Amino acid sequence: MLSRWMCTLQELAPLAITRLVLDHNLLRKLPDVVLNLRYLAVLQAAGNSITHLPDGLDRLQPLQALMVSENQVQPNTA
Repeated sequence: MLSRWMCTLQELAPLAITRLVLDHNLLRKLPDVVLNLRYLAVLQAAGNSITHLPDGLDRLQPLQALMVSENQVQPNTA
């Protein structure tokens, strides 16, 4: 029954998602489709294995909070 409610992040992109919680999902990187969530204000991705944030994250105008603690995020040297 639960599978009927499951969807991919690509299917969410056209929606007005304002908060996305990806905590503790064994992610190595943030999905690229996050950059298409133009209404996103809060992005939580704590407790994963993320090492770099995607280029273009700074272009998400409404983004007010980015929570990526408990990861291995390295500073961007570019």
